[in-house]
Amino acid sequence: IRSVVNEIVKEVPDDNFRRDSGDSTFQLRGAQLTWDQRRRGWVFQFQDIKLPHQSRCTDGRCPPLVLALYSPLGIHVYQHDYTLSLSTHGVRTKVGGHVIRLLGPQKEDDWRIALGVILAKLDADTNDCE
Repeated sequence: IRSVVNEIVKEVPDDNFRRDSGDSTFQLRGAQLTWDQRRRGWVFQFQDIKLPHQSRCTDGRCPPLVLALYSPLGIHVYQHDYTLSLSTHGVRTKVGGHVIRLLGPQKEDDWRIALGVILAKLDADTNDCE
């Protein structure tokens, strides 16, 4: 994922939002599909999610949060809606940011089934992910 990210991102400002070759900013996070032994299921966990300050949002639109999901099938890229599966990270939230945990079904060993469920959550009409 790092090599893909390095090709996409041209400049990394100190405030955690990245600038592409144009004048727009975005936040990019990547995660690999991993097995969560405790809950016996597959998960993508994105960390250090910074919520944009209102001053960064114009006309109700905030800088995009782009998620790169690395799976055995390749890299799946989505624009997140800053809502789906977003949670705090305890006392680390203030400094480190929020967490997004996209979970597959519990006790499902087959990563293909879990990946399908997770991608369906991102594609659902009940959120604004694209």
